[in-house]
Amino acid sequence: MHRSATLRVRPSSIRWACTTLGSGPGRSRGLPTRRRWRRHIRRPLSVGDGGAWGTAADLMRWGAGLDVDALGISDLLQTPGWLDDGTAVDYAWGMGVRSVRGHVAYRHGGGWPGTRSMLVRVPAEDLTIVVLALADDTERRVALTDALLNASVN
Repeated sequence: MHRSATLRVRPSSIRWACTTLGSGPGRSRGLPTRRRWRRHIRRPLSVGDGGAWGTAADLMRWGAGLDVDALGISDLLQTPGWLDDGTAVDYAWGMGVRSVRGHVAYRHGGGWPGTRSMLVRVPAEDLTIVVLALADDTERRVALTDALLNASVN
């Protein structure tokens, strides 16, 4: 079963970028073959950054799934790392780990030219915030997210 099915995310609501990988001209970087090009023309040509497109509702379901460890990966994704010298960092696998008024907050932001997004979860407060900013090439979403957190967390 695909992980998105576990969270009840409809396959049509997540768009994965090109997945035609392999050897040969035009394929070593994940570009589609000529025959499959039309299916991918509207999607960004990347795997990883920008490789999954979804909705605010999909992000909310992803956050809720992490809160209850529905996929069995929450500990792995949410455990902060450390440097070689033993210094702790406030970053886990793909998400920042912060403190908001004494509560642990997990945050992940992203962007693509002209858009920005931010997902923040405070499990102890049962709070998830999704910020989507269209026509934005700035980092204003961070200030907005911080203001929403400060207004929402007790």
